[in-house]
Amino acid sequence: MIDFFLCHSLLLVLSLSYYLCVAMYRLSVMPNTLHHFWRGRLRFLQGFLSMVLLWVSVALPLEAQLRVEGVRSHKAVEDKFGRVEVHLLASLDNARLILSAPPGSQLWSYVSSAETAVLLSSSPSDGVFVVDKPENATGYFVKSGNGDLQAYWIVDYSSYPLPAAIRVAQEQPDPCSLVVIEWEGDIRQIRYHTPAGMEKGLERKLRFVYPDWVWEEKSRSYTDKQSVYDVDAVGSRAELPASLVDAAYSLEGDNFAAALGVTLQPLYTEHYLTKRLDLHPYIDVIRSSQPDKEEKPDLDKLLADASAPLHVQMDVFANEPSASLYSWFIYPQGKTKEEAVVRYLGKSFDYTFEQAGEYMIALEVSNRDHSCSDHGFSRAVKIRESMLEVPNAFSPGASAGINDIFRVQHRSLVSFKAQIYDRNGLLLYSWQDPDGGWDGKYNGRLVSPGVYFYVISAKGADGHEYSERGHINIIGYDGAESQSTQ
Repeated sequence: MIDFFLCHSLLLVLSLSYYLCVAMYRLSVMPNTLHHFWRGRLRFLQGFLSMVLLWVSVALPLEAQLRVEGVRSHKAVEDKFGRVEVHLLASLDNARLILSAPPGSQLWSYVSSAETAVLLSSSPSDGVFVVDKPENATGYFVKSGNGDLQAYWIVDYSSYPLPAAIRVAQEQPDPCSLVVIEWEGDIRQIRYHTPAGMEKGLERKLRFVYPDWVWEEKSRSYTDKQSVYDVDAVGSRAELPASLVDAAYSLEGDNFAAALGVTLQPLYTEHYLTKRLDLHPYIDVIRSSQPDKEEKPDLDKLLADASAPLHVQMDVFANEPSASLYSWFIYPQGKTKEEAVVRYLGKSFDYTFEQAGEYMIALEVSNRDHSCSDHGFSRAVKIRESMLEVPNAFSPGASAGINDIFRVQHRSLVSFKAQIYDRNGLLLYSWQDPDGGWDGKYNGRLVSPGVYFYVISAKGADGHEYSERGHINIIGYDGAESQSTQ
């Protein structure tokens, strides 16, 4: 089919040529002064249009003239500028080529270029040339009286066989990420020649298929998949991304077999024990004494500015049985893993940071034969110094959710105890969670507005001890439903 762009280019040239002819006619009836002015410009335009028309005539492909009978075929390449189409035939047995033959045309064949072509026939029959038993790696073209030609390169696909057997190579340059598959002998590259003598190659791909896993983040688990990789069909070996599971690798064929409708028996390697590692580590904050105001706080942000006690859960999911040995480390920043305060051998464990400082959480995983390891995961944790601030007033019962709880502001407290008394020394309320607080009630009812007293003792993750005593004012409501503790 004629290229869309080239077709429009031809229409444009024809349109401009029409207007050029009109302009030349009008030029002939113009006064001499105007005639000389426009003549040079129109001649330039005429030359330009001639060049464009020449380019279009070269670029436009001739209409396809080949029909293949008696065997399955596939047009693998349409080299427009090379004036050649490459046709793959499943075999040459019973193959027949039918080529359209305009009057006065000749049938030629060539191996390297049209300059060395051999004349096959000058006598078409019923407007066609018939080639019985075409030859492999040979070009055929019909040359018309005006010298135009369109070549058809014929390839016997059966003469370019795939390997008879494949295996996993003994030498694996990068077994931690790749697997090398090899076979005996080199795969022949399919090449062709244009009529001008330029040699080119077809892009042939081998298709390998093998079982694999894919990670599902939502469920934190692996699911089965089939990995499919197409690699260049050159040489005697192919490099593939190693599967995450132990598997046999299969060669299903190449990119031309399916197009030709040729069914090939898959070839399989032996069952290969993968060495590749695939890790998915997670750190989940179970409890922090400094709740984040965000509904879903950013983990890195939380760990970088944390308050003790910080209780975290560490888990790693990996492609077992390849992944075998797991080691978690927690150590002060600026030190090494050998100076870790905690080392845990296993996939999962939890830990509570109770001391202020800057730490690193790191993970190392090795495969079953210790030939590959992954130690790229680490997270920084900063436990800030302790802090305790006590408010001096609150207003229970005034506006729900607004300053209606007596609650301390704190950071990195590892122990805490608070007590509330009235002016007579009666204990009204006590709590030991620094995130807790007093709602202004005694025996289920709000106490009367006024002055009350607190006694707070706490210890920070940095070792600082707090002993706070003072008064708290209850304000902001009329006390109609309150009770007296006097």
